[in-house]
Amino acid sequence: MLTGVKTAYTRMRPDVEGVAGLGAGVGQRWKRRSYAATGAGLVIVAVLSLFFTLRQVPPPAALHGYILGPGEAAEVTRFVGGEPGHRVFENIWWHQGRFHVFLEDPDTFLPIESVITEADYVGLTVHHISDGFPPGQQANSRWLAGTTVLITSIHLYEWFYHFAVDFVQGAFATLARVSPLDHPETAHTVPLPVPDRLIVPFREHWRDGWGMTEMYTRAIFGDNFISYFHWQQLVSSRYGDPWIGFERVVIEDNDASHFGDTANSIWGKIALNALHAAPSPYYYRTIRQTLLRRLGIRDPGARPALGRALDHVPKVVYIDRQNTNRRLVDDDHRRLVHLLEEFAGAEKAHVVHARWDRIEPEDQVEITSDADILLGVHGQGLTHELFMLFPKFVFSRHYEPLSVSLGHQHHVIWEDHEVPHVEWEARSGIEAPVHDGHTETPLDTDFFRHFLDDLLASMAGRA
Repeated sequence: MLTGVKTAYTRMRPDVEGVAGLGAGVGQRWKRRSYAATGAGLVIVAVLSLFFTLRQVPPPAALHGYILGPGEAAEVTRFVGGEPGHRVFENIWWHQGRFHVFLEDPDTFLPIESVITEADYVGLTVHHISDGFPPGQQANSRWLAGTTVLITSIHLYEWFYHFAVDFVQGAFATLARVSPLDHPETAHTVPLPVPDRLIVPFREHWRDGWGMTEMYTRAIFGDNFISYFHWQQLVSSRYGDPWIGFERVVIEDNDASHFGDTANSIWGKIALNALHAAPSPYYYRTIRQTLLRRLGIRDPGARPALGRALDHVPKVVYIDRQNTNRRLVDDDHRRLVHLLEEFAGAEKAHVVHARWDRIEPEDQVEITSDADILLGVHGQGLTHELFMLFPKFVFSRHYEPLSVSLGHQHHVIWEDHEVPHVEWEARSGIEAPVHDGHTETPLDTDFFRHFLDDLLASMAGRA
């Protein structure tokens, strides 16, 4: 272990995520994978038994809703706001694989391709109000009160970043820009309360391979997460092909987010527009506090001032990616670790050297929840700025829009210089040299020594 540098290591992630994860809460940890042959057989039988038991569990209470009575005529559909791919509607319906919009003038509706991507499992039909309106008075129909986040996309779930930032955080930033349901006269909703439910209706295998997606989802939404299985149960012909009505829903759609000539389409991003349009970094405050509370992690409190460290000595978390294809040049990595050791020894920084693949998801949140600087090569680990207190310091335009929406500072460093904002913003995402593939990122540690020293001094109030 390096002198003065805390190396983060805790219990390893589970080697096998059993079907039991469908109904389990956050924080479940598995410690062994070796079993005797007979024991393994018993485990398999137990898991399969639980699987079939879970298949008969009714949908969560978050999906039960209620049936509209004869005197409860729902209002016509209303477009509330949001960017393409992150559209917010009120009084929109779902029936037999399609969204249904009811308007007095159907010709005024948005281009459908800016809302969803038509596929064999999802579509959208616009009706005149004379066409069977309101559908909620039919038998077996359900009205879901409050606010719903619904993800139509079936791709990108294997990466925590795309799920948590492009879809979920994109929805949060969008909802923060529109009037709250109970105060329609208000311009926006800051801080945003946790939405009433999250629905992933079309992707059965939605978890990433490291447990981050499930941990994040359960910690924020708890039992109000509606999986593919529960949604399919609810809308099946077995229940009479019900109409499902949404009081308010933000529809998250990957391909629709690239509609039009916007920054999303230019950079090939999903939530860049939505995150940049967030009204204030504090829109996420209540949601972050909910996540920490449900994980049993202490909220470190408020920063003394914008850009200042939580403590008199700033905390730096270095995300080590040297076991991956996208990493620092080995010699530069060694020099960087030595530099961080030097800063820690001089008490200029509290340093945590973290390998996320060796650390439980809940512990990763705790490590970053009171971090002042998150440092690392472009990769999934930088998504953890979601857990940091406002505001942070990091390349690539994956994380810049998230930083902007959360009020963090985003520094782009390439080898021996900081790339000015006006320079990298003018480029398209295709030109980014560290986005994909097998890349060793160079770093001039002499330059970085001065850069980090100035940054730490500023955050500690010594500048």
